[in-house]
This record gives sequence, C-alpha cells and structure tokens, in this order.
Amino acid sequence: MSVKKQSPDSLRIERTWWPQPRSSHVPSPRFLGLDAARGLAVLGMLVAYCLVTPPWGSGAGALLGLGHGRSGILFATVAGVSLALMSGGSGIPEGEQLLRARAAILGRAIVLLFLAGVLSMIPTTVQVVLASYAFWFVLALPALRWRPRTLLIAACLLALTGKFLVTGLPLWIPTWGYGSPEAGVNFVPTLLVNTMFPALVWMGFVLAGMALGRCGLDNARALKGFLITGLALFGAFAAPFVIEAGSVAPLFDDIQRTAEHTTGVDQSLDPATGIDWHQALWSFEPHSNTAFEAFSSGGLALALIAGLVLLARLPWARWVLLPLTGIGSMSLTVYAVSIAILADFQPEGPVADSGLVGWLCLWGVVVCWAWTQFFTAGPLEQVMGAVADRLSGRSRR
Repeated sequence: MSVKKQSPDSLRIERTWWPQPRSSHVPSPRFLGLDAARGLAVLGMLVAYCLVTPPWGSGAGALLGLGHGRSGILFATVAGVSLALMSGGSGIPEGEQLLRARAAILGRAIVLLFLAGVLSMIPTTVQVVLASYAFWFVLALPALRWRPRTLLIAACLLALTGKFLVTGLPLWIPTWGYGSPEAGVNFVPTLLVNTMFPALVWMGFVLAGMALGRCGLDNARALKGFLITGLALFGAFAAPFVIEAGSVAPLFDDIQRTAEHTTGVDQSLDPATGIDWHQALWSFEPHSNTAFEAFSSGGLALALIAGLVLLARLPWARWVLLPLTGIGSMSLTVYAVSIAILADFQPEGPVADSGLVGWLCLWGVVVCWAWTQFFTAGPLEQVMGAVADRLSGRSRR
C-alpha cells in the first residue's frame, strides 16, 4: 500500500487562536527590514489620519505631507512582498504548495474583510482600507506563479493605464459611476474604480512588491537594483512637481491659455466626456492615482523596502530599526486600535494639533516593543494566522 507523501508545510503545526509566550515557542525567521518598512508605513498613515499638513514648499512641516497617500502605497507594496514570502519566497510555488498558499492567503482576506466591516461601523472620518486589501489578496491569487519580470511588466502597465481606466470605466459603464443606484451595491466595481484605493491602480504596487519578494530578500544584488531603480523612478516622476521654477506644468498651462484665447474654447476639456484630462492626468497629489504618483511613490516604496532590508543585514541595525520593527510586526492590531482611538479624538476630520499623532506613534512604538518581548504575534495577527493555517490544512497538535 502506497503512502501519500506530505509536504513540509503540511507537517507544520497550525497556530492557536491566542498569542503564545515567546519562551515556549521556536520563533520563525522574520525579515527585520520588512517589518521596519511596514512600521514606517503605519506611522505615516497615523500622520495622514491625524494631521492637516501645509502645502508643499511652505516649510519643513510640509514634509509630513509625504505620509498622505505614500504611506498607503508603501503598505500595499510591503503586502505584495509578504504575499511572495507566504507563497514560496524566491521559488515559484507548484502543486500542493500552491494550493496551500492560495488557501492561506484567502483565509487572510476573509479576516481582513470581516475586520473591515467591524471597523467601518466605528464613527470616524478614516476610510478603512482593509476591504481593499482583502480584494487585492484575492486578485493576487492567479499571480502567485508569475515570475518577477511578468509581475513588473503588469505593475508598469497598471501604473500607466490605471488612471485612464479609473476615470473612463464609470463613464463607459454607467452602473459603475458614483451616484448611480447600483454603485453602492456593486462590491467589485466599487473596489476596482470608485474608492480612494482603486484596484486598477493599487494592484500595481502589490505586484511590484511581489516581484521584489520573488527576487529574494536575501539577494543583495537584486535588492540594490530595486533600491537604485526605485530612487531613479521617484526622482524622474516627482521632479516636475518638486521643481518650482521652469517646470513643465506652467509651460503647458501657458500654451493652453494661449489656445483658449485664440479659439475661445477650453482645450483641456474632452468634448465627448467633459473631462479635463490635463488636470486628471497631470498631478502628484496623494490619491490622484496618476502615472506620476504611481511611478514616483511606487518607486520610493520599493527603494525604502530594499534599503531597509539591506540595512537590516548589518549587525548593529537591529537597534537602529527597533522603533519600527515592533510596530511593523503588529501592524494590523495597531491599525484597528488606532481607528478606535480616533473615533473619540477625530470626530470631524484631521486635526492641526500634532499632539495626538505624537502620542499615537509613541504608544505604537512602546507598546508593540513590549508586546513582542513576551508574545510571538499581535492579537489580530495571531487570529489571521490561525484562520490561514486551518484553511491551508496544517496539522493540529
């Protein structure tokens, strides 16, 4: 009688529903640089939720504006790296390993969707992004077998065309538009085009992160390549909006005003759709979803992840990254608790006082560091891992 051979992953013990003491658990390897990148994204999101930052160029305080939109992009890119690590790392999953990886990722998506529903009932101005993350996880399932080059090509195509699709699809398909009777109940179209995080743009960041993860976080050469390329993309696509004098935008505006004065027609409006495509496509603003934002912020996210992973390889980096790694390893718990706190302090929108964001960041760093000294995972991270283990078929104790 033949005995069916089990994969190593199927022999691993499924996680319990509550965090285990670190002393009674053999810790699984973690990439401190990836935790640090995730922690940086969490702190940036807290800044974006709590502060009204001054416009770009008005002073040093304007630098905090980078947390708006860009921190979410960093988070999405880190999520893509995590998806690659959960499904084989630098190896392409096949057979039973692929099925288990897809089941585990689907389990995480279910937990995120459930938590998104709970957090959405809390009265706050924060738009909960977890439903979008769950949707992206599901969309990423077919891409688990793609190679890094394929993932990067798909990411670039979404960055180039995503804004056109997000703007055009609600016009071509009326039921997908804002204000239509069906728009509120069409879950998939809403997450594709009608949110602050449209999947037709933001899946590009997830796929780019998956490409980085597929190249291997222990591959120093690939990490350096992502670091250099990411910085180059950020510099190239952000430069027109950062340089105040002699930028392309004022020149374009002068040409447009001259044409309008000559013809008496607003040349920027598309006569078929009534859309100002120049205003829609030429923007560096957070959540504008243009190619400029996608390539610049996506490149910056890849550079930050690669740079932090490289930095974490140095012996002394553990102490330098300590304020970020604890909060990064418990990002889901911190996100949920922060929204609950903001419900009391942020009833009508972001506040100008930096005290709230300062206390939230300090709370996140200190409490998460203390928690990780005694427990293997955060409360919500443990539950999500337990659901993923049961769906993927890991053995019980």
